[in-house]
Amino acid sequence: MKENIKVLDLDIKKCEESLKLNNLLEMVIIIEEMIDKYKNQINFLTSLEKNNVWSYKKKDLEDLNEYLNEHKNKLTNEYKISALKEVFDDAMSEIESNTSLSIDKKLEVTDIINSIKDISFNSKSVEEKWEEIRSYINYISKEEFIIANNLLNLVSFVLKTDL
Repeated sequence: MKENIKVLDLDIKKCEESLKLNNLLEMVIIIEEMIDKYKNQINFLTSLEKNNVWSYKKKDLEDLNEYLNEHKNKLTNEYKISALKEVFDDAMSEIESNTSLSIDKKLEVTDIINSIKDISFNSKSVEEKWEEIRSYINYISKEEFIIANNLLNLVSFVLKTDL
């Protein structure tokens, strides 16, 4: 998915450069290329298709660029959600498989992981998420290395991966 986002970003830049150059022939070529490339992924692109290539206008490329940007944002959010889920699953597995922790300690840490997970998936700003997560920093500082490292990595990843 990450590779798809990079390719999409390059295609968006290609559209933007063509818009700046304002060359209709180049715009038409890019419009046709992008419609063929993304019509199975982006529903709205079929509405841009014309029977005659000379029917395209600059506005069509602007609309195409907008659709590509929306698609990129959608893919980026899906990628972030997938990465967050994986990180939380790994953290949970690491705690559950740790034989040196008591059952009570595992439950306590699991509850904290779930709380941080809930915070990470809400639609608040990074600053608001930090305010909610901040209460766990004192707890983390008093824990043994395995737990503290696990939770600090989660906190760091949540704040870097803003949804």
